[in-house]
Amino acid sequence: MKVTIAQLRDRGEKPFELHWIAGFTCNERDFWYARPVFRQVGTSSMRFEMYAQPIGMLPVLAPGRVFGGDEMFSLHPEYDVTTVTISDLSAYEEITSADIPDGLYSFGGRDCGVQRLFRYRTDHWEVLIPTIELIRYLFLHNRSLANALMRPGALNLLFRPELLGYRNEMEIHFTSAMPLRCLSREFVREFAWLALDPDARRSWDSVQLQSRGRPYVTFKPPVLKNSTWTFRGVQQGNRWLVLELLRLTGKCPPCEKLRYGHPSLKRILRNAEEDPNEAGDLSDDADDQSGTHITDGIEVDDGQGGAKSNHDLKVINLPSKQSEFAHEVEVSKIVKEVSGGLRAKSKRRRIENSPERAHEIITSSAGELSNIAKLPPIEFRLLMPANWDSLGDLAALSNAVHRMANRLPAIQFAMSLCRLKEGRSFSTVNRNPRLALMVVITQEFRPPIVLLDVQRAGEVALSLMALRFKQVQTAELIEHSAKMMLDGLVEASGHWNRETEAMLSDKCSCERFPKALSPRDKADSCGYAPRWAAILARRLRLDANPTSESQ
Repeated sequence: MKVTIAQLRDRGEKPFELHWIAGFTCNERDFWYARPVFRQVGTSSMRFEMYAQPIGMLPVLAPGRVFGGDEMFSLHPEYDVTTVTISDLSAYEEITSADIPDGLYSFGGRDCGVQRLFRYRTDHWEVLIPTIELIRYLFLHNRSLANALMRPGALNLLFRPELLGYRNEMEIHFTSAMPLRCLSREFVREFAWLALDPDARRSWDSVQLQSRGRPYVTFKPPVLKNSTWTFRGVQQGNRWLVLELLRLTGKCPPCEKLRYGHPSLKRILRNAEEDPNEAGDLSDDADDQSGTHITDGIEVDDGQGGAKSNHDLKVINLPSKQSEFAHEVEVSKIVKEVSGGLRAKSKRRRIENSPERAHEIITSSAGELSNIAKLPPIEFRLLMPANWDSLGDLAALSNAVHRMANRLPAIQFAMSLCRLKEGRSFSTVNRNPRLALMVVITQEFRPPIVLLDVQRAGEVALSLMALRFKQVQTAELIEHSAKMMLDGLVEASGHWNRETEAMLSDKCSCERFPKALSPRDKADSCGYAPRWAAILARRLRLDANPTSESQ
C-alpha cells in the first residue's frame, strides 16, 4: 500500500531524501512535531526544505530514507550497511551536529545547528549517531508511543501501571488508548522492556525531562553491554555516521513469561442454536471487509487538526526494525470470554453479492488525538522477528563486494538490505522475511550496474542477477527497476521473471550469473572471497585500475 506525505505530493516528480531532523517543536495547541529537513534526490543542489511532521510520524522518519510524491521507498542504494559492536551504550561523548565533518555528511556549507549526537569508540571505528535516531529505534515502535514521548506520564495512559523491576512472570494490561492491532509479540515484548525495566524506563523519561524547552533533543541511554549494531550509514576513513539503525542487541527482558490483555481482546461465546463451526471467534481477528471501497493508498496530512479516536484506525506494515533480546520470552494473550447472542447472517454472502467496490485514497493523520479532529488516525507496525542475526548466505556476495571495493577504488559500491514483498511462500524463509541484497555499482560517466541476490537457505540454486542500465539513471529509477525485478522473482515463485525482464528492456539489460559464488558455505573461508571478487569483476567488465589489496 502506498503512503503519501501530503506536503511532498505537489513538489514535483523527483522524490525527497530525509537529510536531517532538526529537533522537536510544540504549537499553541500543545501538539508536538518533529522538524525533518528534506532535499530533492537526483539533483546536485544542496537546497534543503523543512516540512514539520506530527511527532506520531517519527517512527518512520530516519535520515537517508527516501520519500516520493506517491510512496515511501523501501530501498536505500546510496548508503552502506555495516555492523559494529559497542561495549557500553551508556558510555558516550555527546557532541553537536556542528561537529560532523563536512566530508562525512554535508549540510551544504550551512550552520549545522545544535542537534545532539552520541560518539562511541571501538578498537577500529568512531561511530556517531543522532540522539533522535537512537530514541526512534529504542522506543518509538508506533505512533501511540511517539505521541506519548514528550508528555509527562503519558506512557501510563497506554497500560495499567505496574511496579518496575524483574519478575519471572509478568502481566501487562493495555488500555483502549493502545490500538489492539499493534499488539504483536515483538511489540508487547519491547513495550514491557521500555515501560517496566527500571533502566529503560528512566531512559524513556529522560527524553522529555532533558529535551523539553530546548532547541535540541537529548536523553540518557540505558546501560546495554556489548551491543551489536547493524545500521545504514555513511563512512569517511575510520568514522561512521549512523543514519538508520536496523538492529541493536544487548537488551535483557524484565521477565521470562509475559501475558498481555486488552479491553477488546475477548472471545465471544455464541448461543447453542447457531452454527458450531462459527462460534468462538476472537474479536481482534474479525476485520470488517464488507465496505464498498478498496484502499489503494493512504495520504498522511500535516497533523495540524489532530486525529480522531482509534475506531477507524489505518494500520501500515513497514517492518524495518529488528526486535532482539538476550533470551526468548514466552508471550501469550489474556483473552476474556463474554457471552453473546446469535451471530448476524454471514457477512461473506453480503460481500459476494455486493457490487464491484470502488478504489480510493484515504487521508489519515499521524497527529495527536483530538475531539474535533475530522481525519482517522494512522498507525505503524515496524518490528520484525530477530531470528536472522547475520546475512546468512548473502555474506558470500557481501564479502566479495568488499574485496572488489578495495581493489577498485575508482568505482563506487553501495550495498543495501531489503525484504522481499509479502504474500507468497517465497517471501519468507524459516518463517522470517526473506532478505535480498542490492549492490549498486557506479563509475564516473558510465551507466550504473545493479547486482541482486536473495537468501537461499539451502533451497534450489538461483543465479545472481545483474541489471546493466543503458544510460546514467537517477537513484529513484534504479530503485524502482530493482524493486520490479525482486517483485517479479516473488511472483514467479523464486525464479527470475522473464516478463519483468521484458518490461525493463528499454532501461537495462538483465544478465544472470549462475554459480558465481559457489560453494556459498565457504563465504568466510580464506581465499574464496578474493576469488569470487575477481570472477565478478571480470564478468561485470569493471575496468578501473586495481590497487593491491591488503589481505
